[in-house]
Amino acid sequence: GETQPWRERRRAGHERALREAGCAPPPVAWVRWRHHLDDFDDLVLTIAGHLAPYLLGPESPSAVLALTDGHVPAICAALRRCGREPGVDVQVVGYDAYWHEVPQRARCAVPPAASVDKDNAALGAAMAALLEERIAGRLPAAPQLRMIAPRLITT
Repeated sequence: GETQPWRERRRAGHERALREAGCAPPPVAWVRWRHHLDDFDDLVLTIAGHLAPYLLGPESPSAVLALTDGHVPAICAALRRCGREPGVDVQVVGYDAYWHEVPQRARCAVPPAASVDKDNAALGAAMAALLEERIAGRLPAAPQLRMIAPRLITT
């Protein structure tokens, strides 16, 4: 998959949290996504092809972490194609906390076991505040970093 800084930072954060919990980071499989509902069946087959070696291997995963909630329906459908029941045999965890807005859930309605809400409203407010401070001349010339704590949402 193409490298994007935010995606790499998210992956690194997941791996750090796993190591801190005493777990070995699992393998990462990047799949090129097509978001059109008409491509859903092809996407499910593509994902199933990526998941099958792990699911059929000696250490079958108990969970799959989706890059975003929008990928959860296709991952759940792919798990079923591989003979695993999402939410029972394998948990699927999303990101961005917008499961209820995902149109593809009409094709596979298994919700994620959990999702991460990065709090877009707080992010927007922090960016607006930084812009106001920059315009008012209250910030140094260097780029500024503000961290907004995410929330874990369980379903």
